[in-house]
Amino acid sequence: MKRDCLCNFLAVARELNITNAAESLFLSQSTLSKQMQELERQLGKQLFCAVGRRLTLTDDGIYLRDRAQEIVTLMEQTESALAGEINH
Repeated sequence: MKRDCLCNFLAVARELNITNAAESLFLSQSTLSKQMQELERQLGKQLFCAVGRRLTLTDDGIYLRDRAQEIVTLMEQTESALAGEINH
């Protein structure tokens, strides 16, 4: 799972709407939708349920959202720490 995929998943989880998330990421709706379908396929888990035009997160989606946020935060902190060490 790549960082950009996690960030894109987090955008969809935050917006609970593929179109709005795609706009915020400057991606097409179809590209983001396919990426989320591929993520679900890779994990073998359904991450979202459609309720009308809105999405809701499944229990697995909530778990991934929380873990993805932790992972992205750790990656950002690690990059910042290493950049600080390199720049000294």
